[in-house]
Amino acid sequence: MSLSRKINWDALNKILSPVDETLGSDLEALRRKDARERTDLWNRIVMSQNTYNNEFLPALSPDLRNELSSKFRLARLFLAAALWINNEDSPTLDEFNQKELDLVQDFERFNVFDVLTIEEIVQRIARREDIYELIVDFYQKQYSDLDTLLDDPDIQRDLKLAFKNQYKKRLEKIAEGVKAYVGLYGPVIIITQIEKKIWDKIKESEGERKRIADELESQIREISSIFSPASETDSEGQRLNQKLSELVAELATGWQPKDLESLETQKDALLGQYISLERGLSSRIDVVEQQRKELENREHELEQDKQEYQSQLQEEKQRLVESELNEISVLKLQLLDQEESIDLEKREFERKREELESRLQEINDILEGKPIRIIAGEAAKLCELNYISRFETKMENLPLKIYSPVENRSYTVRSWKDNTHLKFMEDVSVGIPGNIRSRYSISEKKYGFFGEKINKVVFEAVSLNHLEEYKNYGYDARRANIADFLGVIMQYIKTAEMGKYLHVLGIASPTGWDERVKKQIESSEFTQNYVSKHVSICIIDSATGDVFYNPTDERISEYIDFFKPQFDRERVMQVKSFILEKLNRKDYVVYSDIVEETNEVTEIINKAFYDLESEGEYRIRMIKDVGIVLEIKKQ
Repeated sequence: MSLSRKINWDALNKILSPVDETLGSDLEALRRKDARERTDLWNRIVMSQNTYNNEFLPALSPDLRNELSSKFRLARLFLAAALWINNEDSPTLDEFNQKELDLVQDFERFNVFDVLTIEEIVQRIARREDIYELIVDFYQKQYSDLDTLLDDPDIQRDLKLAFKNQYKKRLEKIAEGVKAYVGLYGPVIIITQIEKKIWDKIKESEGERKRIADELESQIREISSIFSPASETDSEGQRLNQKLSELVAELATGWQPKDLESLETQKDALLGQYISLERGLSSRIDVVEQQRKELENREHELEQDKQEYQSQLQEEKQRLVESELNEISVLKLQLLDQEESIDLEKREFERKREELESRLQEINDILEGKPIRIIAGEAAKLCELNYISRFETKMENLPLKIYSPVENRSYTVRSWKDNTHLKFMEDVSVGIPGNIRSRYSISEKKYGFFGEKINKVVFEAVSLNHLEEYKNYGYDARRANIADFLGVIMQYIKTAEMGKYLHVLGIASPTGWDERVKKQIESSEFTQNYVSKHVSICIIDSATGDVFYNPTDERISEYIDFFKPQFDRERVMQVKSFILEKLNRKDYVVYSDIVEETNEVTEIINKAFYDLESEGEYRIRMIKDVGIVLEIKKQ
């Protein structure tokens, strides 16, 4: 009967459990263990080894005896190395010399390969990722020849066997990965084969990339902290806007506010908060722009090196530079995405600030006696339908010849088909407008005869209405302001720029436009602030037919007629004469009476009312139980 039959294998496995626990862990995990846990593990290994020596060792075969004894020794070295890395003083360290401690630490650096497939090793070497330097060390320090490496009298004999058993499989896997890489890409560059100049430049670039990537993560956390107070600011802004809407509705009836100063105070406080948020985001944009410039400078240097190596047919060096250029390109895209996201949030804060300023200015204008436009829901709906149908009639008057300055190319449209005309509606409530958008797109297949369809030129008519006012009060007395304008165009500019097509946009409001918007759109600053080469804009007063656009924008001037509402001038003059005759007999006229007495369509009567109001001698207001009236201004 052999000795092995007398061994209690379950008991042997049990006493080996602290050894397996230690060797099954990596050095970094052991280093991070609580000191008491490591001490307990050490004591368990010592006790298990004593039991092993006394009860099992004599019964084991020589090979098994050597293998298990070497495992005990390596487990103790693991724990000693963890203490040494932590600079902890312990008599345990006296069991091993510096060479043995260094060797186990070096071997543990290669544990990343345990979780990688051969294919992953090949690709990460090709991309010069973190394991590339490990591969370089693998060859430089001769880890590929384990027998030669361990042929050192200063290393304990049982440790040599343990190192072979513990690391042979790992090192063979590394060698197999390198062999597969060589089969695909050629010999791996060893650091001594690379000019120090290019290697240092790559390492410097990697360090710079890591710094910028870390800063980017930090910035994202900082921006999140900026948005914490922003939600409360937005809530306050919404409450104040609601108060201002109620105030405008009351002013339209002739009511005079008593507590305007408190609203001014609230407005100023909120504006300060929005400005603070905008500045915080602006500073982050500046940082991201600077980081992007740093990467672009580094990219320029490496591109020059790449061209040089390409001309010298030094493929390995060229591939090394290309790998780093790819990493820079990825990070640049991340920075660009972050910059665009921050800028979008900043613009949204600007829009909300502009809305508050415009709303309160509008109230001050009314109190100073400036004209107020009041339009009922049904009348606004008719203005919308008139504007949209007029636009669609023009667009359907085929054939159309359309020129795109983006491509310097003309298109001839002979039919609108295959979803090239789309219509959208924000609200379908009865008796109020729906914020209709009508869009015509000239598109082509991406690759000529196949591929997805992509836009080339888009024409879109947008009807802009304050829907909440119509729902709450039945009418609107607010002119469209800068915030309304920005709320529409912001969504279009980025889409058109990304798609690289021309988007011609007409935005119509039945309550007219704030003077600031009209001045802005006609100014030289407008092109710099709001328009790109991919977007061209005009704004329309759909009740009066007035159109405003930037005179320097030649693109929109060619297509103004598509968006301009038309009124029968003679019919408008007849209604105006009728109204003036009635005003000679009394100081006001009621809108509904004029509709009934003239039997004229609403858009003609609206045009007559608003034309008279704009002359300055009359004003429009809402009287409860009467409706909209036009009255002579009192001197």
